[in-house]
Amino acid sequence: MFRLTYYQRIQVSFVIFILLPIIVVSYLTYTVIEKTMTEKIQLSNQAVTDIIAKDISKMVEDLTFTTDFFLQDSNARKDMRGFGSTKRISNYQEYQNYTEISDLFEVLTNKNKSFNTSFRMFYVNNVGFIIPSTNLLDLGTGLGELQAQWSDQLRTRVNKSLINKVQWIGLATPPAGTAGDNYYYMARALYDIRDGAQLGTLYIGISERYFNKLFESARIGGISLYDTEGKLIAGKADIPYTLKPRSSEIRSEVIIEKVGWKLVYDMPKEELVGQITGTFYTMIMAILAFSVVFLIVSVIVAKKLYLPIRKLQRVARQFGEGNHAIQFPAEGKDEIALLGLTLNQMLEQIKQLIADIEQEQEQKRRLELQALFAQIRPHFLLNTLNSIKCNLMLVDDPFHSQKISSLMRLLRAYMKIDQPSTLQSEGDLLSAYVDIMTMRREIPLSISVDIPMALSFFEMPKLLLQPLVENAILHGSWDSDVQAHIEVNARQQDGMVEIQIRDNGNGMGQDRFDAIHHMLEEGSLAQPISSSGVGLVNVRERIRLTYGPNASIRLIPNIPSGVIVIMQLPISTIDPS
Repeated sequence: MFRLTYYQRIQVSFVIFILLPIIVVSYLTYTVIEKTMTEKIQLSNQAVTDIIAKDISKMVEDLTFTTDFFLQDSNARKDMRGFGSTKRISNYQEYQNYTEISDLFEVLTNKNKSFNTSFRMFYVNNVGFIIPSTNLLDLGTGLGELQAQWSDQLRTRVNKSLINKVQWIGLATPPAGTAGDNYYYMARALYDIRDGAQLGTLYIGISERYFNKLFESARIGGISLYDTEGKLIAGKADIPYTLKPRSSEIRSEVIIEKVGWKLVYDMPKEELVGQITGTFYTMIMAILAFSVVFLIVSVIVAKKLYLPIRKLQRVARQFGEGNHAIQFPAEGKDEIALLGLTLNQMLEQIKQLIADIEQEQEQKRRLELQALFAQIRPHFLLNTLNSIKCNLMLVDDPFHSQKISSLMRLLRAYMKIDQPSTLQSEGDLLSAYVDIMTMRREIPLSISVDIPMALSFFEMPKLLLQPLVENAILHGSWDSDVQAHIEVNARQQDGMVEIQIRDNGNGMGQDRFDAIHHMLEEGSLAQPISSSGVGLVNVRERIRLTYGPNASIRLIPNIPSGVIVIMQLPISTIDPS
C-alpha cells in the first residue's frame, strides 16, 4: 500500500475503513436478526407442538378409558358374553343383548361429543357379527361398508394373544367404490377378567379430519404424526420422520408418551428468512453501487487535489538536485497554498543552513590544518627524547634509557587519547607509568597485571586505568618497612568485565571512605575532598558515557590493609584471537 499514489491510497482507505466495515456490520446484523427470528420461531413452533401433543394425549386417554369401560362394567361383560357367539339375531335375548351393547355405545358417544364427527366405534363378537355405534348410522356408514373394511383390512391386524391390551393397528382406507375418510384404528381383544372367556374385539377409529383440524395452526410449514414404527398417521407426507443432516428446516418434535407416537412440526427456513435475505442482498447491492459512484467521483477529485501535490514534489526534487532558486507558485488561500508558502520558507532556511554548513566546514578545515601543525611539536619532542635515549644507550646507561622509553610510551598514549584501546594495551601502559613514578617518588614500587587471554582484546577508552593507579600511588601512604605493590587483575562474570586495582597501603579513614563512596553514587563532589575524588568521578563519567548506565566503579577496603577499586564494564565484543 505504501507504494501507491496519494489518491490510490484514498481509494484503498475507503474500501478498508468504510466499505468493508459497512459490509461486515451489515452481515453481522443480518446474522443476528436471522438467529433471533429463528430462535423465536423455534420457541413458538415448540409451543404449538406441545399444545397439539396434549390434545392427542387427552384423546388417547379418553379412548383408553372407553375400552376400559367395556371390561370394568359388569353389565357390558354380561351382554358381550351372551352375544359372543351370535351369528344373527334369532330370539329376543339376542336382540336384548344387541340393544344393550348399542345403548352402551350411545352413552359413551354422548359423554364424548367428539365421537359424533371424528371417531367411529364398533364391536365385533367372536364370530364376526358387528355392532356399530349409533353415530356411525347417523353419519350414513352402512353395515356392509363397515363389514367390508373390517374383513379386508382390520380383522387380520389384531393379535388375539394380547389379552385386554390396547393395540394400534394402523390406517384403514374406505372400501373401493365408496367415499369417506381414512381412519387410524385402535383395537382391543376383550376377555372376561374373571374367567378369561373371549368376549370379542372392540375397534375405535380416529378420522384424519381430527388431526387435520389440530394441524390447522401450522400456517407455514407442516405437522405430521408418526406411529412407533415411523409410519405416517396424519399430516404431510413430505415431512421426514428423521431430520436429514445439515437440513435447513426449523424442526420441533414431541413424543406422545402413552403411545410412543412422534409429533413433528417442520418449517422451511427459506420461507422464514427469505425476505430478510432479499433485503440484505438489496442493501449490499446498493452499497456496492454507491461505492462505485464514490470511487469514480473520488478519483476525479483526488486527481485535482494531487496536481498541486505533484508540483510540491517537483519543487522539492529540483531543490535537492541543486536548483536552490526554485520556488513553489502559491496561489489562493487553501491548505495546499499554505503548505506551498511553508515549503518556500523551509527552502529558504535550508539554503541558509547550507551556507552556514559550508562556512563551518571551511572553519573546520582551517582548524584541522592548525591541529596538524600542532602535532609537529609533540613529534619534535618524541624525536628529541629518542635521540637522548640513544645517547644514553651509547654511554651504557640502561636505567635512564628505560625511563625515557616509558616516558615516550606515555606521550604517545596522550597524543592518541581520542582513539580506543584494549585491556591488554592499558595493562602494558601501566607498567611504563609505574616505572616513571618509581623514579619520581623514589619508592620501591612494583606492579603486577593479570589479564586473561579471552579479555586481552576487550575494547576500552585509552588511559582509563592510569588515573586509578595514579590515585593508589599518590594516596597509598605506605610505611617505610612495607614493599609497595599494586595488583591489577581482570575477570569475566555474568556478562560483565570486572577489573580490580588493589594496593597494600595504609588505606583511608572511614569518613573519607564514606565521602568518596557517596560521591561515586551521586556522580558529583558533595563536599571538597582531595584530588583523588576528582579523578574517580572523571573515570566514572567516562565509563558511563562509553558503556552506559550499567557500568560502575566502587571502593572497598583491602584486607589487611589498603584499598581495592572495583570497576565493572558490560561486555560488548571480545576478540577471541
